Amino acid sequence: TPGVTVTTGVRVDGPLLENGRVAGLMVEGEPSRARLTVAADGAHSKIRHALGLDIAPKKKRVGMCAHFRLAPGRAQSSWVDVFVRRGYELYVTPLPEREILVAGLAQAEALQTPIEITFERWWQNEPRLADPLESAEQITPLISMAPLAGRAQRGVAPGLVLLGDAAGFVDPITGGGMTQALMSAELLAGYVAAHAGSAEDWLPVFDRERQAMLRDYRWLTQMVLWLSEHPKLGERLLAGLRWTPGIFSHLIGVSGGVRKLFGGSLGTSILARPITPPRAGISREPPLDVE
Repeated sequence: TPGVTVTTGVRVDGPLLENGRVAGLMVEGEPSRARLTVAADGAHSKIRHALGLDIAPKKKRVGMCAHFRLAPGRAQSSWVDVFVRRGYELYVTPLPEREILVAGLAQAEALQTPIEITFERWWQNEPRLADPLESAEQITPLISMAPLAGRAQRGVAPGLVLLGDAAGFVDPITGGGMTQALMSAELLAGYVAAHAGSAEDWLPVFDRERQAMLRDYRWLTQMVLWLSEHPKLGERLLAGLRWTPGIFSHLIGVSGGVRKLFGGSLGTSILARPITPPRAGISREPPLDVE
């Protein structure tokens, strides 16, 4: 891409602070200056932590996953299966070459030590999983991550924007992390293009719009998290969605960033809409028609 320089295989030590603002990054012990630094380094953002912008999550959730290869002759599902149980969920995703990914998300208090025993007990308790996995080959070690959520006091600081999960991430249970990152990135691109070389008073305006844009997605995630803690109620609601596919489709649209939680369709994708308030003075092409 013209005007873009990509550097890989280097270590970012932390933010470069000068006169109370982020002036770039320290990379391999050397300063790398920029007018604006965008930290998109994930839910456990080291940049956010170094700047003292972390907020400890109220609840600690843990994620873990392993890959298996089914034995020859075993039929492979073409569906992503989700098993919701009290305190945890299992997600089973089909992959090429008879491989499947088994992932678990759980409240920390639902785990026992070692976690390998807990993970195996979970899938053994599911008849649809126990039989094929007993004869399958586990081809990766079990890996885990905690906490799953990341929170920030704010998404901007002088000279800096936190983007994607680094700016705050509720939980991966609704699978909207890429949606959140892409929507925020396009929003930021519009602001940067309009304010290149100007003062940074637009940063709080951008952060407020980013948070408003993602509010419905985060509300939905909180609702699904609450249901995961009440599996009996969740089962009844899922049974109801079987008979109301339009509602289920609507909720998928909220997670994908193309619908409001209340009030129906946005008409066009959020990614394609005019993305800044009039006072920001950004001119955009007319939005695309997106189904």
